Amino acid sequence: MLSELFIIINIISSIIASSGNFIDSKKPIWIYNEQTKNPLCLYTSGFYDGIISCEECGNSDNYKWYLSTTADDNSIQITSALDTSSCISYNDNNELILSDCSDESVLYYDDIFKNLEISDKCIGIIDENNSDSYPYINLENCETNSNILWDFSDVIPSKAVTPTKTTTSTPTASSVWLYNENTELCLHVFGYESNIPTYEECGNTDDFKWYYVKVKEGSFFKSKDNPELCLRVDDEDESKIIMGNCDANAIFLYNNIYKSIESKKCPDNCIGNPNFSSVKNVKNKVSLYDCNNEVRDDQMWTIKKSLPKLKPTTTTIYKPTQTSTVAWIYNESSNSCLYGPDYENGIPTYSECRNLDDYKWIITKKKEGYYFKSKSNSELCLKMADENKIIMGKCDNNALFNYNNNYKTIMSKYYNDRCVGYEKLHSYGVALYSVTKKSVTLYDCSEEVNDDQMWKLTTSFPRKIVTTTRTTTTTTTTTTKSPSPTINTSYRCGKEFNNKSCSKGECCSKYGYCGTGSNYCGTGCQASYGRCNDGGRCGADYGKCLNDKQCCSQFGYCDISDAHCGLKCQSDFGLCYGSDDRCGEQYGRCKGKKCCSKWGYCGTSSKHCGTGCQPKYGLCQ
Repeated sequence: MLSELFIIINIISSIIASSGNFIDSKKPIWIYNEQTKNPLCLYTSGFYDGIISCEECGNSDNYKWYLSTTADDNSIQITSALDTSSCISYNDNNELILSDCSDESVLYYDDIFKNLEISDKCIGIIDENNSDSYPYINLENCETNSNILWDFSDVIPSKAVTPTKTTTSTPTASSVWLYNENTELCLHVFGYESNIPTYEECGNTDDFKWYYVKVKEGSFFKSKDNPELCLRVDDEDESKIIMGNCDANAIFLYNNIYKSIESKKCPDNCIGNPNFSSVKNVKNKVSLYDCNNEVRDDQMWTIKKSLPKLKPTTTTIYKPTQTSTVAWIYNESSNSCLYGPDYENGIPTYSECRNLDDYKWIITKKKEGYYFKSKSNSELCLKMADENKIIMGKCDNNALFNYNNNYKTIMSKYYNDRCVGYEKLHSYGVALYSVTKKSVTLYDCSEEVNDDQMWKLTTSFPRKIVTTTRTTTTTTTTTTKSPSPTINTSYRCGKEFNNKSCSKGECCSKYGYCGTGSNYCGTGCQASYGRCNDGGRCGADYGKCLNDKQCCSQFGYCDISDAHCGLKCQSDFGLCYGSDDRCGEQYGRCKGKKCCSKWGYCGTSSKHCGTGCQPKYGLCQ
């Protein structure tokens, strides 16, 4: 039996590159799925609109097909040997049928993932274990599933050919790069036994290239530098990844949705580096660690057919050199500054602001978030000791935070519903204005941002806002007309703050703070000094939707329908639909009745709607 590579080369060699029309192959082939218990082939009765099934491979024309391809891309059409004027197509029930050759019969074959795609879905086998009849085929989502992997053969497939055979040193698959987009680095290894692969700047030599070889249980990743060796889990240390024999320890499962490479031997553990350095020119050895609850950035690998190109370095979003600003971190409600001890494991506190280095912070913007470094000891950062405790420590991944300029919150990079504040003080309802030396902590801010969690970053020394009460004697008229509000320039508003009014679109909370959330525009909102409503309106005249799960339509109304979240949705004042089925803070809301997974993908499966589902950006179970 000839190899699948010979078939593909034979097809491509018959192409004349002078036109983009479909060109027929002269030799019939079988299209089979060998990942099932027995090789199963596509079968047709030859009737027009007849449903195509999957049966044990036979030698009649019912099992034979002709491929037509183009010189322009990997699109193909498949015609039946029984009737070469009819092509594989599909009906409204996502069933494969034999029908006219048209745009609806154009398929795409991915020679890496072995997928046959039509109408953005993959041909898959349903009910493989049904003992009463042969399984039938259908169109389904192109998720990792052995029953959507298809091969071509110019002879009848049989059990004599098995993809688990590994005695050949030269795989039939083309070589690929394993690319981590977050770091812009490739997986690299020199081809000798027991060598540990590393993250490196991508190159075009064989030590950067891999053979991605499908086997029944999963996949092998063979080094092109030495195809006898596979990426594998070490026999003694299951967290260690080395080059070695292509055996059971070398079988991995590649998830095309989450881009993870999971060990077959150690389920729920993926290739990455939990202590990955952000410095791109430093060698970082890969290892195997947990990816059950979350696939981290360093565990996401894209399989590239060509040398990955680095992202432009002229972007204004991420710069190759970090930018830093020295500032005070100021809590206006308590008139306090964040004080950072200059020794490791010291606990930061709310303290009276002073013009000393202990009260200043070097705020460094990184690709992944922000570091808040103590100016008195720039080796130490504000960091999480656990999900509640904040300390001073080494500037590692646990020291990364996000800063929300709208809500003035310092939010954990890894617990995106927890913000820096003082939970005990808030819980007991004690006024913040008399706070001195109160330890900060990390606590929930998903439903409400409290005053103690609001931090202003200022490069000038913070000054306490002093409000004075003027007592004047009026001789005649008394009037109930409210004093004319003045525009607020310091985020305070209301009767107790010189009758200052918020900027257009903002609300004045009952405590005298300007903002756009429900804490500002809801109960107790001061209508004389800003906007107040029930959240039904939005836009330039009203501000953001009060419900942060809603979209702002082109006409200025809040809701989650297609009319609100789709065409001309106002993203400055609410959510809008994301693109390419992505969702979350960077992308927006899922279209229709879909869930937004913890990793920012839209869908309806349990992975999307279950643990970690983001209700702000779609439905959840």
